[in-house]
Amino acid sequence: MSEQSGLRLNCISLSSSFADDIRIDSLSMIEFIMDLEQESGVNISDDTVAEVRTVEDVTRYVGLRSRTE
Repeated sequence: MSEQSGLRLNCISLSSSFADDIRIDSLSMIEFIMDLEQESGVNISDDTVAEVRTVEDVTRYVGLRSRTE
């Protein structure tokens, strides 16, 4: 995510909003999700991507899905 946003990792927290704090555009968000899916082995649906707002939202989703997949 740091690569897509250009922010240093210490500037990103669980409560960081993708739109407001990290300011990544839709293309960067897609790239981030694709990288995350590849690294975690968890499939993230388009509906889920549309619902997530913060780093914590994605972290929680991947954590829950990785236990069930």
